[in-house]
Amino acid sequence: VREGATAILDCHNYARYSGQIIGASSVTNDNFADLWKKLADIFKTNCNVFFGLMNEPNTMQTETWRDAANAAITAISSTGAQNKILVCGNGWSGAHSWTNTWYGSSNAQIMLQINDPSVDKDQVIFEAHQYYDSDKSGQACSCTYSDANAIATLYDPFTEWLSQNNKLGFIGEFGTATDSNCQNSIKNTLAYFANKPNIIGWTWWSAGQAWPADYCYSIQSFNNVDRTQLSWLTGSLAGTRPQCGGPTGPPTLPQPTLTPTPFPTMAPT
Repeated sequence: VREGATAILDCHNYARYSGQIIGASSVTNDNFADLWKKLADIFKTNCNVFFGLMNEPNTMQTETWRDAANAAITAISSTGAQNKILVCGNGWSGAHSWTNTWYGSSNAQIMLQINDPSVDKDQVIFEAHQYYDSDKSGQACSCTYSDANAIATLYDPFTEWLSQNNKLGFIGEFGTATDSNCQNSIKNTLAYFANKPNIIGWTWWSAGQAWPADYCYSIQSFNNVDRTQLSWLTGSLAGTRPQCGGPTGPPTLPQPTLTPTPFPTMAPT
């Protein structure tokens, strides 16, 4: 972040702690809010750090996740932090299923009840994920959705909701394997994003040395050789970054032990 990159603090735990749903168990919204208040106190001096409240809430009431998210946002705001806040929807936060109700009340309905503490209402950014295999789960090394019309079908429920409600969005996960059909999926996705001003950015799933070399979605270089997918992305990496004031970065923190997160678990529709 001192070099101008953006970092996202991501609670990658599916709206749970030790398997217990936040706000519907002994793990309370106050517990969740306390976590984010402590993190915000540390990182509020650097707006290049985004706060990703929680990865892929699922198998819960959408209203329960709304209440937990709002508690965390209130706690972040109480510190004076103006960092961007990323809020996933329920149902694994699929772009294609943003308006669906198979997971409960739709994200399209309930995410309108997320509070944005900023004057300009641009601090909260809604995060969706999307994969291109047959059930849209990110489990297969193949791409069923690849042409421009198919890509629009996947993303339109989310991006049209953003536009209609004057909201900002972020694609927190998308990715494919390396075959030519998947290359078309990514080419058409990036072209789609380029024409959607409400989408402020995206992150690829996945990278990092903890992933095995044969994981088909990884863009982590091995033996100093770049992955094929990386060349598909490089032309779209330039962009604007938040303008930050104050100190150039947060305090130095202990380095955690990194372990791979579970493979994407987005449920099929």
